[in-house]
Amino acid sequence: MTDAMTAVTGQGPDVDSLHHMCRLLAEAAEGVGDASRYASELALGTRLPRTARGGAAWRTLLRTITDPKGLGWAPRGRGLAGIGRLAGVFTSRESLAVSLAVTGLKARIRAAAVTHPELLADPDTARVLRAVEGDRQREAIRVFRSILGNKGAERTFALLAPSFADILAWNALTDENPLNDAAGWEVATGRTLTGAEPILGVSARVWAFLDRGPGRAEPFVPSPALAGGLDTTGTIAGYVRNIDAVGTDGTLLVQQVVGPDGVQRYVVQLAGMSGVSDESPQDLLGAVHAVARPATPYSRAVAKALRRLIP
Repeated sequence: MTDAMTAVTGQGPDVDSLHHMCRLLAEAAEGVGDASRYASELALGTRLPRTARGGAAWRTLLRTITDPKGLGWAPRGRGLAGIGRLAGVFTSRESLAVSLAVTGLKARIRAAAVTHPELLADPDTARVLRAVEGDRQREAIRVFRSILGNKGAERTFALLAPSFADILAWNALTDENPLNDAAGWEVATGRTLTGAEPILGVSARVWAFLDRGPGRAEPFVPSPALAGGLDTTGTIAGYVRNIDAVGTDGTLLVQQVVGPDGVQRYVVQLAGMSGVSDESPQDLLGAVHAVARPATPYSRAVAKALRRLIP
């Protein structure tokens, strides 16, 4: 991560150029994915006449969706194509479409490191980003779990907030779990998540069945002594310190900050859901699932609280 490392000194790559490259890579990934699906339907589906199977054209189609120098291991679709895709996931075979999507995610993560140099200033988050840049998936997961164990979920999520969704999507597309690939692909190509959760690969219908109830998110009212100790620097590190002070009891803190552009904005700091209780047993599920799908009891409770706090 040479370029990202220079972001700490203000000499990193141009963020607009990185974002433009990310969009181009996402479009290319979708185009290659569509081509892979079409070729798979011809080679492994019913669209190709039976008389053509076994011939030169059919063998060319098979090479098209299996050649590492072409589309990579690229079966897509149902039936034999779906079985072929699963075989590729389980054996870690690379697809050109997924490789393009992963490259785009890594570029977005690099752009986040340029915009938020505190990601690299913190040694733990820097280790995660370096592992992502080097395609060391197991190391990234191991470091992430160690941060969770040492600093807790709320602090970890706050530290990685600028690139958390992209890191989850990168992990989904590079691990050997086929259930979360659809969600990782949707994040990488900029689509709204509709099918699965990037963390566990659970169907959205299952989430909808389990994730019900009123939720709980109340404005944080600090004591005079605590109010004077809240961080007002407007940095992620400062927000993390505030979240530690707020605590995980279903409360949220809203501050007004002035950004580098001189514009005053509201910043919402969420310490997390309340403890699981008889009144809101779904809060734990809702807080985790809100990473991918905004319509959860927890996120709805947050939105309701914000409407009371912000003009």
